[in-house]
Amino acid sequence: MTIGYPDNSRTAEPTDAEVLDAAYQIVSSIREFFIADPPGEDIIDHAALPFAKAAIVSAFRLVIATEPRAETRGNLMVQGSLLAQYQRDVGARISVTPVNVADQEAIYDGWCQSRLDRLFERVAVDRRFLRELYGKASRVAAQKSEPAQFHPPFQEDGTYTPYGHGNMTPHPIRLFVDAVPFS
Repeated sequence: MTIGYPDNSRTAEPTDAEVLDAAYQIVSSIREFFIADPPGEDIIDHAALPFAKAAIVSAFRLVIATEPRAETRGNLMVQGSLLAQYQRDVGARISVTPVNVADQEAIYDGWCQSRLDRLFERVAVDRRFLRELYGKASRVAAQKSEPAQFHPPFQEDGTYTPYGHGNMTPHPIRLFVDAVPFS
């Protein structure tokens, strides 16, 4: 991901905050793009997207992983999954609409049918991939959003757990207080 700096004084890699900001900008732009030109159930050439498909997928993944609200994460997952309908080498937009079964004059073209079957398979593979990818990102966000479970550092049996975190050390440390004065 390339981030331009207005004064060209920075040549270092972008900060995490800049990458996250760029991801939010990409996701926001794509959401507006989907509102302006909804894909429906159509299959569309990926060249129609305003950004590279891989960059958009990464942006959605990052935004989902950092979103604390479950409902918003779910909406982002649905919207991000629309990217599966954008495939390479599609050409003109393919509208997927039901046909009238009574229309017997439709000419069966085996080449077109096999091409459509391949496209449908690519869309299905992409949907499964995106569902899994965004699901993992959502689980990361859900784990981060859960309140931390801190416990008192001293247990009833006199053991001590550093920083009050359970399972931090395999064996609790037992503290003994000496009555010997310091020199």
